[in-house]
Amino acid sequence: MSDLKPADIQEIMRYIRRKTKKGAGYVWDFNDITYKEFINGATGCNIDEEKYKTNGTSKEKRLRQFFIIEDNARVILLLMEMVDYGTRRNFLLKTHIKNMNKIIKELKNHEKTIEINNSTIKNKKEEEILLKEIKDKISKGQYVFVIDRLHTLLKYKYEAIFKSINREIKGETLDAISGELNNILRTNDVFKEKTTFSILSATKKIMKDFDDARNNKTYAHANTIMEKNEAEFLCTYLVYYYNFISKIDFKKIKIEKGEN
Repeated sequence: MSDLKPADIQEIMRYIRRKTKKGAGYVWDFNDITYKEFINGATGCNIDEEKYKTNGTSKEKRLRQFFIIEDNARVILLLMEMVDYGTRRNFLLKTHIKNMNKIIKELKNHEKTIEINNSTIKNKKEEEILLKEIKDKISKGQYVFVIDRLHTLLKYKYEAIFKSINREIKGETLDAISGELNNILRTNDVFKEKTTFSILSATKKIMKDFDDARNNKTYAHANTIMEKNEAEFLCTYLVYYYNFISKIDFKKIKIEKGEN
């Protein structure tokens, strides 16, 4: 469900009706085909699905339902495309464009994002490309594709972290590497709370399952694909973990000689 306020939705729909010549229920100059293609191209969603028809089947009512039930990321994508299309087709007044961009900005404040900590990037170019692709896939709800990309991203992150503390990675799998990192963090008293280390210890086990999921439940190979809601759950956890380790100041960690 999006964080759009009912008043925001009312305003957006009012802007649309102003230049919709066909009357109530329609959206601008879209016919059935172009309407479906427009929304699919912007968000990856099929506006003909039953979930959008709960309060009516017209284009306008399905659009309203989309704004209500979809997450912020998809709503933002659609609103941005609508601003662009409405501007080019002269369907939106300057004040409407300004107000819609304000709504988009407010929604972005609710978004979950993946951050880059420049101090620990080894493969900056590759990591930025991966981050862009991951954000795009997440915004369109394509979580199964995100799993494979997150797997590679975490590999890059671990390489960068270990290089920054001048330590060689001994493990090959993500669970082994995350275990090595956990030991370094514990030995150096980076965190004071037992709960933090309990979560990190649990993450090591999750990384083992993550390796399996990436290899056997995604399009990395000819697999039986993971259910969308479970893929989303896994990706959400991994994004938070990535953000967490990216914020650690590894410059403060001193590796003693012989500790390698």
